[in-house]
Amino acid sequence: MISNNFFEEIREKVDAVRDIELGTLLQCFGSIKDHQDRAKWHTRQGIIFLNGSKFMNLPRGTGGGGAINLLIYLIYLQGIGFKDAVLWLYNHFSSSFVQKTCPINSYPAKQRLKLPQKECKKLPQVMRYLIKSRCLPEEFIKNVREMALCESAVDAVSCAVLYPEYTGISTSGATANRVWLQKFIANGCKIYCGFDADETGDIMANKMIEQYPSIKRLRPPKHDWNEVLQSIAS
Repeated sequence: MISNNFFEEIREKVDAVRDIELGTLLQCFGSIKDHQDRAKWHTRQGIIFLNGSKFMNLPRGTGGGGAINLLIYLIYLQGIGFKDAVLWLYNHFSSSFVQKTCPINSYPAKQRLKLPQKECKKLPQVMRYLIKSRCLPEEFIKNVREMALCESAVDAVSCAVLYPEYTGISTSGATANRVWLQKFIANGCKIYCGFDADETGDIMANKMIEQYPSIKRLRPPKHDWNEVLQSIAS
C-alpha cells in the first residue's frame, strides 16, 4: 500500500517543477529555436509552437501544457509516465529552474544545405552514370527537376505514385520557408506545394507561395495524398 507521505512528496515535486520554462526544457533536448518565428521550435518530434506554458504541434494536432506534459511528449517512445517525468525534472533542474545536467544526447547543430554550383555541361554525363551504372529509370531521372512538397514521407511517396512526373519530397510538417527552397528554385526546379487539405496546410501553402511565387499549389482532393491513394486502392 502506498503511503500518504509518498503522494505528498510527489505533490511537492510537482509544485517545484510546474513553472519550468518550456524553452529551457526544449534546449535541454537539443531543440533549435527558429530564427524567424520566436514561438517556433524544431524538435525531435517535429515543429512545436510555444505560447506561454502551452505547446502545440500543429501538423499533428497535438499539444498540452506545462513542463511535465512537454517532457512526456518529447520522449514518449521511451514510455515515460507522469511520476517518472516529475522525478526527472526535479533531479535535473534546481529550485531556480536553471538546468544542472542533461544526460540526453543533444542534437548535432543543424547544417544548412548548400547546393553545388550548376554546371549544365556535366548534366549528360551525370544522367548517363545514373541510368547506365546505377540502373535508375530514365523517366525518373528526367522528372527529378519537378518536385511536389508534402508534409510527411508517406504522403510524399503516395503523391509520387499518383503523379509519377513529380518527385515527392517530405518537408517534415507544414512549413512555409525551408532554407533549401530558394536554392532549388534558383537552379530551375519546378516546385508544387502538396500540403494537406486542411486549415494548417492551406495557410502554410499560401505563405510559401507568397514568399516564392513560382511555386504552385497541388492540393490533395482528400485530407492528404495517402488518403487519396487509399481511396483509389480500396
